[in-house]
Amino acid sequence: MSLTKWLADFAGAWLAKPIGWIALGGALGAVARAWVVKLSILEFGTSFSMGILVVNTLGSVVLGLLAGYTTYKTSLPLAFFAFAGAGFCGSFTTFSTYAVESITLIKEANSVAPFFLNILLNNVFALAGALLGFEIARWSFP
Repeated sequence: MSLTKWLADFAGAWLAKPIGWIALGGALGAVARAWVVKLSILEFGTSFSMGILVVNTLGSVVLGLLAGYTTYKTSLPLAFFAFAGAGFCGSFTTFSTYAVESITLIKEANSVAPFFLNILLNNVFALAGALLGFEIARWSFP
């Protein structure tokens, strides 16, 4: 069997499963994030993390569209949702998942309390975790 045939068979088998679509979307989302952040730095400088704000916002919009379409219209093919939702948005930003899950809490609980608790805990723990990581790195690595 030729290398070309083997690669084609391997890719076909890989993309026949959701994990293959997640991996492909993830690769593209990671590259897109790097491009957006780089372009943002060139355009706005580094005084504010505009690139991260942009990817978090765009990722939230895209995942919200996917989740909303599935909720209010019709379900999307698993391969497409795996590629665009879990793959692309998941590597472009995890903030998109956080945003959609926060909105879902309001809709499912018919209350804003779980929504605000989710926001508070995610932000406090994420910021505390980042600070902890910085401090561990500062004190552990000379």
